[in-house]
Amino acid sequence: MKLINTYTRLGLQLLGYLATVSPEQRVNVQEIALYYQVSHYHLTKVVGHLNRLGYIQSRRGRHGGILLNRSPETIQLGYLIQALEQGYPLLCPDHHRHTVRFCHSVFRILTIGLEALFIQFNEFTLIDLVVMND
Repeated sequence: MKLINTYTRLGLQLLGYLATVSPEQRVNVQEIALYYQVSHYHLTKVVGHLNRLGYIQSRRGRHGGILLNRSPETIQLGYLIQALEQGYPLLCPDHHRHTVRFCHSVFRILTIGLEALFIQFNEFTLIDLVVMND
């Protein structure tokens, strides 16, 4: 079972990398892509999203790069994952009356479970993720 998608994993890896460098040090996307051996293109999309969300600062050009916009101790993983996952849509493939009713019930139960999971994730911050990875 996949708990998070590739996009979210890239976001967590990117922020984790930035948490390990000096707070003033700008890092380019290519450096992180090479480090994790991931697509530069996909990582750039994640950078844009995290920049819009305010987690990082991004600057183009000769003196450009990215850096954390917030302290790693203040970035709660539950909120971060929800933002990267852009919610958690669950779809029912069938439109039969009984199936839709069943899916609605399953959706409500799963939503309650996921909300509890994200509350638990918020007990951890980005710094916990980096420290646990050592």
